[in-house]
Order: sequence, then structure tokens, then C-alpha cells
Amino acid sequence: IFLYDMEDYGKPDSEKTMPLANGVFSLTQYTETVNQLGETVVNSYDLGTFTSDADGKITILYSNDGTFKSGAKYVLTQTGAPSLYIKAPFSIEFTVDEDENTGVAEVNVCPKGSDQPLGKWADGAATSSSATQTPKEIIAKINVYNKGVELKAYKVDRVNHTRKLSGAVFSLYRGVMGIDGMGKDNTPLYTNLTSDSNGLIPHIDMNLGPDTYYLTETTEPSGYNKLTDDIIFTIHPDGTVTVDSSGQGEELPDPDTTTDKYVFELYVPNESNATDYYFDIEKIIFVDKNVHDRDQEQQFVFKVDRFNAGETNFTTPEDTFYVTLNCDKEMTYSESAVTLDHKAYPYSFYHADDAAAGEYPQSVFIATSSGVKIKKTYQNAVTGTTEVYTYPAAIWNGRKTIHVKQDGIYRVTEVPGWSSTDYDFWKGSNVYKGYGTPITQPQSSDSVMFDVATVSANLFEDSTTQINGAYRPTASFTNSETEFAYLSSQAYADNTIKRS
Repeated sequence: IFLYDMEDYGKPDSEKTMPLANGVFSLTQYTETVNQLGETVVNSYDLGTFTSDADGKITILYSNDGTFKSGAKYVLTQTGAPSLYIKAPFSIEFTVDEDENTGVAEVNVCPKGSDQPLGKWADGAATSSSATQTPKEIIAKINVYNKGVELKAYKVDRVNHTRKLSGAVFSLYRGVMGIDGMGKDNTPLYTNLTSDSNGLIPHIDMNLGPDTYYLTETTEPSGYNKLTDDIIFTIHPDGTVTVDSSGQGEELPDPDTTTDKYVFELYVPNESNATDYYFDIEKIIFVDKNVHDRDQEQQFVFKVDRFNAGETNFTTPEDTFYVTLNCDKEMTYSESAVTLDHKAYPYSFYHADDAAAGEYPQSVFIATSSGVKIKKTYQNAVTGTTEVYTYPAAIWNGRKTIHVKQDGIYRVTEVPGWSSTDYDFWKGSNVYKGYGTPITQPQSSDSVMFDVATVSANLFEDSTTQINGAYRPTASFTNSETEFAYLSSQAYADNTIKRS
């Protein structure tokens, strides 16, 4: 029996380089006999407890005097793993026998029972001496693999753990037992442990060894409150990690077990001390170039509702205010995207058809090498027939930055009835842009909703700020000119305007 680090799994025996000492196993033999009543009786024999040596090896010699029985089932159970390793999670059943036809020895390895996959925890093989050799030898080899454990500690935003914080400074102390119980040592193991650009705190890893540790924050990251208490965690000899402190939002999720190691990630959170949040409301309009290629006088109105963080029933807002804006910046276009201030707006923001079948008006977006065109379809309310208007479009943009001092969930809704415009709302165009993930962007309605804390709106006072390539949180809406403009455009083009 050999015990190896899981990273040796799949390698030829000659290339395995990570044997593990001090793995403890028990071995039991199971045989079946038939009693005088014809009943099958299972007999078990405890063959002892064994510990792997420096080469990860346990050698067990059996003879034909009854200690070893060909075809008998053996169950190998790991009762102890080397320090900072995770032992095999199930008992391993194997048989050692020889093929009746070829006389070649074989070993069959599987988990005890049939409800668990073997995975990468064990494998086996057997060899035999020549069939003419007497006595014949069968050498079975069972390889067992244990997973090592990794520990990483990250400084994170308390609300959004995916936001890693740099510049936090710590000292690390070992725990010592005193008259009043466990406390931290007077002399730190490390000082000036500074979280890097990925939030990683150095030296918080398994090289520390099994013990209890106190992580003390000496300098908080910029824009955040300093931790008031130590983060206390314990590395146990069996490789598991626990957090012993509480109340500051620290978190140790279940380890990632999908790789060849168990990876524990300790999140050390800080609460933002910022009370200023910034987000944008944006309006994009498609203007009929036949009549004009600019339109800065239309006024669009938006309703902004605030709900408390964690709210799920968005019926009664805590606060409501209104925002107006017009569109005063022209956007350039290519066949793949429109662009404003060097930022691309993919055409995928707009649906090919903005209304369900049977609903009017309908808008279709057409991008060509010569520019953008909009096709509008209206239904005659009297005759029920449809009329189609297609026009070349200029694209204009309006944007207003909203500065609020309360956190929570903000819902931005366009109020078409209040807008002083001759534009149709482009259904399905309402999208969330910028950093983070919205609560919802229900394109079947006319609103966008997001939590200013989870999208880190406090970090975007400067409109050029980027986080992972994303800009300030933005609720974006699009409109296209209405039937009146198209009729005027067609009449203007055909020179058929007459006084009645």
C-alpha cells in the first residue's frame, strides 16, 4: 500500500515524487462460507492497523496458510491523514486474484459499497511470477491519494466580496494559552502584511502550520472603516480551517474541492465609510436626418425610487424624485457599434423588433456601411392597415449624473407621458451599463434597478474611473422619432406639403 499526494495521481509509479508518511490505515478481510443449512455466512478478520513510512509505503506479507485468501474481499480504511492533508473520504474495497484463463494476477479496486464514485482517491494493480514457479507469488499494489490543503486570505468589501481591496496592513500573532484562556502572543509572527491589488494578504497560508492565529488590522484600506477586533482563525492538524471570531462579517466558505487540493479562502471584510454614491441616467435618441440631424430641445423625464437594501417587494419606495434631461451629444457609428467619448455601445442593446406581434408602433434597427436606418411600422386605428416609414438616423445622447447620499436599491423609470417629446420609447432598450450587476433590468417594462452599494457607486465620482474595464453605473434608455416626424419627413422629401 502506498500513500501519495493527489498531485501524483495518474503519473507512472516511477514518476511519483510526493509520497506521504504518517498516514494511518486499518485493514479488514471478508470471506464467505456456506454453513450446514446452505446459508452464506460472511466472516471478517481484523488484520491490524498500519502507518505509512517515509516513502509512503506499507508492506504487508500474506501466505497461503490462511492469512491471505485468493478472491477474498479486503477493506482498507484510512483512519488518519498526514498533517495538513485530507484523508480518503471512503473505505476502499479490493480483491486480489488471478485470471482463470491466463493465470495473470489482477487487483480490483472500488469504494466499499456502490453509492460513491472512486474518483481519484485510489487505484491498484497486481503482478505475478511465472505460472511454472513454485510457490507462485502475487504482488498487489494499492495506491491511495490524499489532498493537500491551501489557505488564502483576502481583504474584501463587506457588501461585495468580489471587490478586493488593496492597501490594508496587518500584523499576525500566534495564539497562546494563558490563565484566562486563549489569547494572542505579545510578539507578532509578521508585521506590515499588506493586501495587494488582488486583495491577497501575504503569509496567511498553510506554511503557518496547525495552530490558532490572530490577524490584527493596523491600517484600513482607503475609503473604509478600520476593523475593531482581531480575526481569529485556526488551522487544524487534519487540514481543516475554522474561523473562531464573529461579528465583523468575516467569512470562510466551504473549500473548493474541484482541484487536487482543498482550497480555503478567508474573506476579511471592511465596511465602506463613504456616503456619496454616483450613477448616471442616459437617454439615446434616433433622429430623422431627412428633417434634422440634431435635436437638443426634447425633454425626457425619469422617476427615481429608492428602496432599502435587501428589499424584495418593490411596491412602496422610501423616497422618490424626478430627473429631466435632453440629448446634446452626437454619437458616431460603424457597422458594429455606436461610440460616445471613445466608449462603444453595441447594437445588441436594441432588439430587432421592439414590440410583441400585434403591438404597434414597432421599430427595427438597420445598420449599414452608409449609416443607421430605422424602420417604423404603425397601425391605422381606423382601417387596421399598417404603414411603414424608413428613415436614415443620426444618433444623439443625453446623460445626467445623479449624486445621492443614501444607500439602497434605486429604480429608474422613464415617464413617457410627462416627457415633452415627439419620440416613441424603444421597448426593450432599457439596459444597465457599467460596473457590477443590476437587481433587474426588466426589458418588458421601462425601468432599470440596481443596488448602489453592490455596484460600488461610491467609487465613481470621477466619470473616467474604471473598475475591471467598466465605467460608472448607468441606467440607459432609447427612443426613436414618432409618426409625426416621419410623415413630415416624407412630405418634405416629396415636396407635397399643401395648405388645406
